[in-house]
Amino acid sequence: MKLSQRQTVSESKTTFHNEFQYVIPAVYRRVVDEFIVELNLLRNQSEFTEDHLFSFGLVKSFEELTKGYKPTSHKEELFKAICKATGFDINNINALSGIANSRSKELASDSKSQSVDNKARIINIFLDEFNLNKKNYYSRITAIGLFNFYKNIIDNKKDFIDDLLDVANNIGLKKARVDKDINLYTTFV
Repeated sequence: MKLSQRQTVSESKTTFHNEFQYVIPAVYRRVVDEFIVELNLLRNQSEFTEDHLFSFGLVKSFEELTKGYKPTSHKEELFKAICKATGFDINNINALSGIANSRSKELASDSKSQSVDNKARIINIFLDEFNLNKKNYYSRITAIGLFNFYKNIIDNKKDFIDDLLDVANNIGLKKARVDKDINLYTTFV
């Protein structure tokens, strides 16, 4: 996306309201606004690319933060409108998210996933299978994707967060930022 093609947050919000013409319950307006702002800013970062962890994080955070949204029949349209308004392809987001979710569930059912070499296997999946770029622009949504991927695999492990932060560091994410963003996310979900 060239600089002249960058969309402002205001333009993204206008596009969103043209796409989603229903009244949004007051408690969810802030959530929608935050998604639009965050995604618009990410879309305008030349170093950012949507990948499996980002997509998984986006889908999971949207699901969690819109729990209880009524009418439920509008949630899919709401997500589509947010993606369209910010220049993200919902089909690609859903496809990448689905792959990450399936892969994490496969690992969870594999008895080897609970072994000592689990972190190395996960890192290899991220870097080799998912082709994660260590230089990709950091997003808290990616940290949420990592958290949910890892949580699907090892939900009851004592040192879950420490292991997750080690994995984050090995795939090029800063431990301190991931820790802060995960703590904030788990506070709200």
